[in-house]
Amino acid sequence: MRELRRHLGLLIIQQPVKERYLALDVLRGVALFGVLIINLEGDFRVSLWQYIFESHEFLRRFIEFKAIDLFSICFGISAALQAGRAASPVTLMARRFLVLAAFGLVHLVFIWNGDILTLYALCGLLLIPFLRLHWIPLTVAAMAVLAVSFYVPFHFPPEAVLRAEAVDATRIYATGGYGQIFSFRWDETRRFIAPLLLATLPKVFGLMLTGVALFRGGLFSWPRRVFVVTATIGIFLGLGLNQEIPLALGYGSLIMLFPLSLLGAAGQMALTNYLVQSMVFSFIFYGYGLGLMGTLSTALVAAFGVSFYVLQILLSRVWLTRFEYGPFEWLWRSLTYGRRLPLRKKRYLAHAK
Repeated sequence: MRELRRHLGLLIIQQPVKERYLALDVLRGVALFGVLIINLEGDFRVSLWQYIFESHEFLRRFIEFKAIDLFSICFGISAALQAGRAASPVTLMARRFLVLAAFGLVHLVFIWNGDILTLYALCGLLLIPFLRLHWIPLTVAAMAVLAVSFYVPFHFPPEAVLRAEAVDATRIYATGGYGQIFSFRWDETRRFIAPLLLATLPKVFGLMLTGVALFRGGLFSWPRRVFVVTATIGIFLGLGLNQEIPLALGYGSLIMLFPLSLLGAAGQMALTNYLVQSMVFSFIFYGYGLGLMGTLSTALVAAFGVSFYVLQILLSRVWLTRFEYGPFEWLWRSLTYGRRLPLRKKRYLAHAK
């Protein structure tokens, strides 16, 4: 049975592997795939505003927001893990999140305004005072923040305004040069995207607190029966009541039961893969590249997304056989620590010499 699981890429993981929690990388890899599909369908195939008016029941019910929710929980788990290993966690995490904020701002301003890194960096800075708490007060805090998040108001502009914006966005993103797109993107960010991101901040912060609480509560040493129960309850409540957070937790528990280890490499390089996705997709769909926005079907774009992610998995696995981190993960860590960290694995350094 163990040999069969190894060949199928199935691995039940409850302990760190080489100081990494492989299950966390797998969770992150699955969430990243969901984010890729939603971003492709709702921000590149067509503009966000046009996507709002389209009917995508399957995506909205099973993937949309659940992927971001799971990604946010993984971010909280990772933050707790990093802080637990640091000699000076407050200083280290502050620098880590400030560097991430710089990445996010460059990404948002110059490449694509669907960026989540800036929001994650801001939530990460708010997370720092909580990183040393016991799991019980963390759980209470997470539940309180999530409860409050349901009452944070965000009022979309009138439908006529959004429909006009959808027409302009499709036209400019599909046919405009980089300068025209840059100008439109900045105005769009100021008027719509920034308020929307700020409105989602409490929920994202609450989910990150949930991730910290789960890690503090010994998530990676829980028996399988706990994940069976939480997967069943989460998926039942999520689908039955159409609630995204229980469904995201149910998905996460299901992945913990049957984690596909081959997704770990993509999750380990999540930052690099995320940034590469937006750079490649903006070239394919924007006017300064191939200009395909608004021309392809949902099914064709989804098939392309699956193929592209499979390619990212394969490239990530090849890269990580030779290097310790993904390129942007290495840059993030080096800037955080203020020194150039080794990138090549030791055995390849020795061979090079």
